[in-house]
Amino acid sequence: MKKFFTTAILALAIAGLYPNAGTVTAIDRKTDTVAVTTTANIMWSFKGAEDYDIGDTVAMIMSDNGTPDTILDDLILDCRYAG
Repeated sequence: MKKFFTTAILALAIAGLYPNAGTVTAIDRKTDTVAVTTTANIMWSFKGAEDYDIGDTVAMIMSDNGTPDTILDDLILDCRYAG
């Protein structure tokens, strides 16, 4: 199991993908937008506000968008409620 997990993490890193998590800090129901702030105080947003509330924890799969030296252009590929 440990070898599989290590291989999976390595494959994600090679593909420019990484996990991220944050707390829902704002919701705009009119535009269907959720704002999430990470512990590094970086705010991300995504569409799909129907099941989220302020204070929810969100797990995200991120893409470095081909620029591993900056996160300013990274993309959220997937989001999941995490608590």
